[in-house]
Amino acid sequence: MSHAGILQDLRVLITSVREREKGQLQKVAAEQGAVIVGAVTAHDPPHLIITRRVGSPKYFAALRLNAATPVVTPEWLAASVREGRRLTYAHHRAGAFHGLVICFSGLAVADKNKLAEAVTRGGGVHSPALSKDCTHLVTVSTDSDKYRFAQRYDIPCVKPEWLVASAAAGCCHEEKAYPVAPTVLHPKNFQRENSIMLLGEQGTSSGFGEQTTTTSGKEGGAAIESRQVSQLATHVVHISFINVY
Repeated sequence: MSHAGILQDLRVLITSVREREKGQLQKVAAEQGAVIVGAVTAHDPPHLIITRRVGSPKYFAALRLNAATPVVTPEWLAASVREGRRLTYAHHRAGAFHGLVICFSGLAVADKNKLAEAVTRGGGVHSPALSKDCTHLVTVSTDSDKYRFAQRYDIPCVKPEWLVASAAAGCCHEEKAYPVAPTVLHPKNFQRENSIMLLGEQGTSSGFGEQTTTTSGKEGGAAIESRQVSQLATHVVHISFINVY
């Protein structure tokens, strides 16, 4: 007499996992009765997403169909099989930034620290320096060495609202909804005392170290935007304490 597996009829999507591990996970899940989802469709949406890194096209497609779809790490499957029962998702949830490496540019130090804390709580890593290993650049300016480097190597660039919205939702939002507005420089803003807020400090000749902003000179549009970022940073830290998995 056969027994139903612990994942019987559970539609499982496995995405952003190395091919070898993906094959192993699919095999184990199928042996436990799961239905492996290949293409995400409205007719048969996945009940569960297993991933090492959030933000794949299939991840977004599944969450567009159902934003409440649980997202877990492969360790959940291993633990469930080991226990012989389908465990709750709480201890193995993949947070809003799970597997992401995020760098900031043009933000005040205090704001950067608050946002970095939210990234960590969401399962991501804050990288002070921008490299090809980074998955995202969060910035308020398109006129910086970091931004140009990110564009060259196809690293998604987003405004801080992307991070705030993702932390609030508990899942990664699509980057295309949070483009960085082009920076417009006026002649009067070329003076250093007025351009610090807009461009950030260039600490090294490479320009890829952490860039920060200060408040000096007359307050213009960039300074107003910086205040908004500060408010967002405060808001997202509050959210990050709520969305603790």
